[in-house]
Amino acid sequence: MIDPDPPPSHIHAPIFISYAREDGAWVEWLHVRLVGEGFKEIWWDTVDIEGGDRWREEIDRGLLSSYIVLVVLTPHSVNPDRSWIRYEQDEALRLFRAVIPILVEPCELPPGMPEIQYLDFSKDREAKFPALITSIGKFVHRPGERLADQTPSHDYAFVGRERELTQLVELLERKARTTTGRLSIAIQGMGGTGKTMVANELARRLAIRYPGGVITLQRGQADKQTPEMVLQTWAELSLRERPTRQWSPADLRSYLHEHHGEILVIIDDVAEADFGNVQILLDSMPPDATRLVTTRSRIFEDVVGGLLFSLDQLSMSDGIALLRKRMEQIKGGEPDRALLERFVVAVGGHALSLHLVAGRCEHVRELPEELELLEEALEQGDVELIDLDFDVPSGDEEFRKRTSVAANLRLSLRSLEQQVDKHGVPYSERFIATGVFPNGALITRAMARAAWGLEPRDRLSDVVLKKLRQKSVIFQDSESGHYQHHPIVRSYAFGLLNKDPSAFEAVFDRYAFYVTESTREQTALPPEEWTEVELLIPHLQLIGATFRGRVQGVLGAVDSWVSAVPTAVVPGEMTDSNKKLLDKALAFSDVASTLTVLRPELGQTGLEWLQLGLASARALENDPSALVFLSTLAAWYERRKPSVAQAYAEEALSLARALGDRPAEASVLSHLGELNRTQGRAKEAKELLDQALVAHRELGNARMQAVTLKYLGETHWRLGNHDQALSLQKESHALFESMGDKSGVGDALNKIGSVYFNSGDHRTAIGYFEDALAIHREVGNKSMQAEDLNDMGAAKKYLGDLDGALSALFEALVLHEEVGNRRLQALTKANISSTYLLQGLREQGVAMAEDALEISRDADEPVGQSWALMWLGEASEEVGDFEAARGHWEEALGGARRADNPRGEAGILGNLGVLYWKRFGEPTTGRDHLRSAVQLMSQKKLSQALGGRGLEEMKSLLAEVEHELKAEPPSS
Repeated sequence: MIDPDPPPSHIHAPIFISYAREDGAWVEWLHVRLVGEGFKEIWWDTVDIEGGDRWREEIDRGLLSSYIVLVVLTPHSVNPDRSWIRYEQDEALRLFRAVIPILVEPCELPPGMPEIQYLDFSKDREAKFPALITSIGKFVHRPGERLADQTPSHDYAFVGRERELTQLVELLERKARTTTGRLSIAIQGMGGTGKTMVANELARRLAIRYPGGVITLQRGQADKQTPEMVLQTWAELSLRERPTRQWSPADLRSYLHEHHGEILVIIDDVAEADFGNVQILLDSMPPDATRLVTTRSRIFEDVVGGLLFSLDQLSMSDGIALLRKRMEQIKGGEPDRALLERFVVAVGGHALSLHLVAGRCEHVRELPEELELLEEALEQGDVELIDLDFDVPSGDEEFRKRTSVAANLRLSLRSLEQQVDKHGVPYSERFIATGVFPNGALITRAMARAAWGLEPRDRLSDVVLKKLRQKSVIFQDSESGHYQHHPIVRSYAFGLLNKDPSAFEAVFDRYAFYVTESTREQTALPPEEWTEVELLIPHLQLIGATFRGRVQGVLGAVDSWVSAVPTAVVPGEMTDSNKKLLDKALAFSDVASTLTVLRPELGQTGLEWLQLGLASARALENDPSALVFLSTLAAWYERRKPSVAQAYAEEALSLARALGDRPAEASVLSHLGELNRTQGRAKEAKELLDQALVAHRELGNARMQAVTLKYLGETHWRLGNHDQALSLQKESHALFESMGDKSGVGDALNKIGSVYFNSGDHRTAIGYFEDALAIHREVGNKSMQAEDLNDMGAAKKYLGDLDGALSALFEALVLHEEVGNRRLQALTKANISSTYLLQGLREQGVAMAEDALEISRDADEPVGQSWALMWLGEASEEVGDFEAARGHWEEALGGARRADNPRGEAGILGNLGVLYWKRFGEPTTGRDHLRSAVQLMSQKKLSQALGGRGLEEMKSLLAEVEHELKAEPPSS
């Protein structure tokens, strides 16, 4: 703090005064008073400056040469139209200037200013002036002669990282201050993250604070100068001549404190091996010097002391901003944001990679191809492709480090090569082995042990992971405690591992075996007890893709081996090594197939696992395994392409009978029965399911009995046997409950609700759907959650709760899309369409119905087609396009009959009956359709048809048209 009495002759505290011209007289008084107190460096505009550009130039020059900004607040200066004043204040905050607001006249404070304590000069300015001097004094640094001004110049405009800069200034101003001096701050991060850029920008913005100036030192991974040599250089700076003796840290520290003002020192790119030397250099600075270090190692805090500031990768917004800034001169206009986002994601926000990629393109049209090359290079582990083609002088490694991602990573690898673990293995080899792990996946200690070939309880894995984390080539997830790669680093490790095929195979086989067995253990548990499945899935995806690629090298295209009915395919030479490969692929696929059934949202990935298993089983002539994969493929296609599912199931049934595998035969019969039911063949379904139920009871398979009873219940509803359907569903529910199968209990509750729904008791149905949903959420069954929500939404629609219906239906749609159930997507969209139409939102209803129709046609789903056509017909009728309505409804009627969907058929018949009778003047045709609707509803015991017409309403309409026909006079 400055003692205002007596006034010093000169205080180094450059001041900028931000004010409105109308308040010039008051500012002149302030200027006189400040000069009288010893403040000579004051910027305030006393002359008119022409032109906006010139004016901004002057403001920028004034702010850059000032450290303290006094903001004079009056109604004139806070006027929003005074853009230059607002610019001054915003720029002052951006540059981390010490801002002191001075309230001269009562006014509304500008945005952001209320957070800063202001001084109230509105009543007695002389009385308040000492408080202003005290406030200024808090920001004045120890004065003295300037040692040097080595403030880094701008190589490139600084973009982004404003949040990080603010956090660093917070560290400098608060946490780095101690009673005896300042702590050093290390900006830490992997190579190429922009540590040097951040340190340099901080120096540029803060340099004016330091009377003693700024000194910088580039260390690099190679120790170019000993501490003694650096101390002599710094002594020469201070003395302005060569010292006549060797200076010690204590000598320099004492001399700098006595002769120079406060100093900012930046030591850039410090390697672990250099920490001891750098500590000597940091100790040679006066206690109040601000010390910044950049390093890749996380152990700076432990070895040297001070504070560690870890620099993460660029955020999406900062990454895009950097790309746009670097591409300002690119031809062809503004780059597409979505494309830029993909660039940022591809390199994980790695600053140097983005900078180099941006420099490769001269036209916007080149960007898609450049992105494709980049993604391919990273996938293949060819980080060299990210380099710019600079003509770099041989041996100029420091320059190469700034212009090559690969060169940056080689420096990190070199430091790992110099250390070995207790088994004599260099840490660099351990790092390279981590290239086997997928990009972005969490890596557990057990996975790392497996990949490295360590025993399950060998704690060396913790030591190695800690070392790799310290070197910033691997990161620890703060939430789970597991580890993760950066995509660039993972690509680099993968590329190095892939150069040695035998090393890659050894690491991969150990890793794949561990992940496969871990998955087997998890899927043997009830789904609600799974703790690691989500963590394992990205590893399974990578392992499956790797096996598929290797198996294709033996068998040719896997697709040719996986048709439902096998064709004559000749594999390549079946050597012992090829058979071993197929055995490994089969073991992996066997485990993955279980997960595919339980996690339908795996979609195409799950299909590829199943295809890999079937191809491997057929090539090995392993019929029992082929049977498993045929059955599972039928289950996979059931939700997407029922006709394809049917073909796989029929082939599985044939193979099960040929093998004499009665349990498998019974299981396939159940599945085939359900497939027939969903495709509208209720009688065939009942026959198959009856056979299956007898077999499951003979075999004592309680779970498959419960499943088959559930399928039979739905089939009996299709046949109009509602009481029988309800009885079967309740029997299924009791069996699931006795086994403690929560997911099965939820399924049965949903089907019981469906019986009540189809009987017209929507309130009771909703209760069952809600109970089912709670269970399915508990066990994590997203597919059935979606069905519960869809059914609940449909029931709410019929009860008139249209908002509640839409909420449930849209939630169901999101889940259907997530799990890839195309068939049910179509049905849910059709339900949403009808709800929109009931709300009077015709345009939205038509669009949703058209989507449902397209999806259901693609998925070969006749019920979805008929429902979508039903609502398109209603939308057409509403606007008077009766011909279009008739076309939609007649096509819908055919679909409902093919699907054996009586509710839909009855609803469409009712619509057509009214249309022919009242719109086309054909009461006889109308009567015939209505009569058919009434007969169908009576036969199937339907209280309500699709669209909401009840049986009594249908009877009433039929009676009305029959009465009209009787009343008509006979034709002449």
